[in-house]
Amino acid sequence: MKDESPSIQEWKDLYSAALDFKKLQPWEWMDDSDMFCVQNPATGEIGYCCVLGKASDFALGVYPGDECLLSRMLGEPEPSELNDLNNPKCLMASFFNEGYMDIHDYETIKRLELGFDRHQPWPVLRSHLPGYVPWYLNRDEAQFLTLTLQQAIIVCQRFKSNPKKLISPASGKMLIRVSEEVEDGLKWRDDWLDVFNIEESGEVLDDSDVEILDDLADMKRQGTWEVDAFYLPEPVQEEAGERPFYPYVITWAVKDGEILNGTVSRPDEKKSAFLAQLRENTFSKQNLPHEISIKRDELLSVLTPITNHLEIELTRVDSLEVLENAEEDCIREVMEEPMDYLEEKIDKIDIEGINPPKVEYADQKQTTPLDFENSNKREFVDRDHEVSEDYYKLMGKSLGKAKLKKRLKKLIRKDPEFFDSYISLSQMLYEEDKKTEADLVLDNGYKRAIKIITTEENEWPDLLEWGWVENRHVIRIIMNKAISLWNKRETDPALDLFRKLLKSNPSDNIGARNYILAIRMHMSFDEFEEQFNKDGFYDSSLIDWFDDNYKKFPDEFDWWDKATEEYR
Repeated sequence: MKDESPSIQEWKDLYSAALDFKKLQPWEWMDDSDMFCVQNPATGEIGYCCVLGKASDFALGVYPGDECLLSRMLGEPEPSELNDLNNPKCLMASFFNEGYMDIHDYETIKRLELGFDRHQPWPVLRSHLPGYVPWYLNRDEAQFLTLTLQQAIIVCQRFKSNPKKLISPASGKMLIRVSEEVEDGLKWRDDWLDVFNIEESGEVLDDSDVEILDDLADMKRQGTWEVDAFYLPEPVQEEAGERPFYPYVITWAVKDGEILNGTVSRPDEKKSAFLAQLRENTFSKQNLPHEISIKRDELLSVLTPITNHLEIELTRVDSLEVLENAEEDCIREVMEEPMDYLEEKIDKIDIEGINPPKVEYADQKQTTPLDFENSNKREFVDRDHEVSEDYYKLMGKSLGKAKLKKRLKKLIRKDPEFFDSYISLSQMLYEEDKKTEADLVLDNGYKRAIKIITTEENEWPDLLEWGWVENRHVIRIIMNKAISLWNKRETDPALDLFRKLLKSNPSDNIGARNYILAIRMHMSFDEFEEQFNKDGFYDSSLIDWFDDNYKKFPDEFDWWDKATEEYR
């Protein structure tokens, strides 16, 4: 059952509050350590609020429940990295330029007739849950975030005039805005929350859980088991429109080296998955362990009530010798073959058949070392791909989108190391606003490309030249991955790829130097495209712009100036 969406009026109220908050720009004088609270009038739940902006990512983060506050009190890292899948749940009103918005945001803004200006940051409103992809707000979340933004404006204005407003009259208290219902709505007032009385809560065993554990209680105890769990790096979506999640892998082993049965679960089914596997492995071994070792603190909350009930010692260790090697193999397999995993586990998502079975040459390095006088340079030259002829014929036909996507998937199955097929398929998925699937396709092709051009020590070739026609599809997939990272504001990994492309091909037929300069000059990809892309082509103004500006960054381009003079 899907959550109820906000009404038009509720969207209007939320966007109005978010735009008022953005106009205030409280990140100019507040830090994310200046926390305050807002109580949800509908549920009584407390939202802990942080103004974010010191790292140039402007937002109000609202963390419902006590988990965020407890993590800070216990000295754990602050939940500022929103892609950390173990972060506490959060409602986030962020302010980004056009590149971070999707069709849902555009449609909402259009329906509200807000007069969208693509050059200005706009609210991007998302719900964050541990183990899930950031998603659109449901009705209850939108209502609470609206009230919180309104109250945050009041608190931030007062803090600007007097920073002591957030300092409690007694130690261990935090400012909280609470409300009461009156005839004409809600009446808000200040109060002070006693944060020292907040207790850490973990998983609670219900009657069915206790019944499972009682069935195991009389088993003999022997040895030490290792237990670990982690999220797979690729999200999946079971049904269209449903919130995608990252599969949660639980692994078990006996300390003497035996790997026990593991499982994969949804993030919201962790406890039942742990219980089911404990039961299965116990009956398989015909014993319970004396001790369970873990290396991740986040497993304490789910395992402590289980081990306490069974009187098993739970030990936190720095490393798990048996499981760590097995987990590296598991992650490597999934990263190399993400689509195989998805097809096996989630057959409803419409990306089946993208990742084909390996063919004979799939794991062979295709680097062709060429000898140069007085040089130890290693050059990569790819093999010829017969499927390329099929690809170019296919792209010249007038086919419907569904049929074209199907044909592209067949080409990928036929030759998984010809990368133009991945690029075209991912671009079609992006155009259909299937961003998760598009990213998966692009990332799969990119990882395969990196695998065939690098050595076993992950070293790039000295030369990866565009002049070899066989190399162009490889260069294109890497370039597309770099642009995708840049478009997501992941500028450091984007720069790393652009630099490697330029270093290995100084003649730079693809224009990596222009992208490097744009990033160094703090341009977004959208800003770059708007300035230089003229109906699908870059005109001479790009050349002039580069020539006028690149010498401002000698640390970046001095080597390139010399290399282009000496380049073969």
